[in-house]
Amino acid sequence: MKYAVRPRAWLDLEETMAYLRDQAGDELALRFWEQAQLTFEGLTRQPFLGRLRPDLNPPGLRSWRVNGFENWLVFYQAGETVEIFRVRHGMLDLPTVFKKE
Repeated sequence: MKYAVRPRAWLDLEETMAYLRDQAGDELALRFWEQAQLTFEGLTRQPFLGRLRPDLNPPGLRSWRVNGFENWLVFYQAGETVEIFRVRHGMLDLPTVFKKE
């Protein structure tokens, strides 16, 4: 199985990396990027690992934490491919974030 990253998720990754770079340096930002990619790959092997999120749209959305960055969550759907919708901090008002989708 493969994964596909939606454009908004790429922007989420860029924003998070810029934040981490400003707060803690390039090394942490790069580690976040690498761990996000590993998390995406892991979800292709176990696509139903994440919990269903009936509180968020679209229907069938799941979430799973980024390896080593447990406060950041990958929001995805599992089908023929794992489609990555967003990568957001778990302390955000997620229903509001996804209402804008």
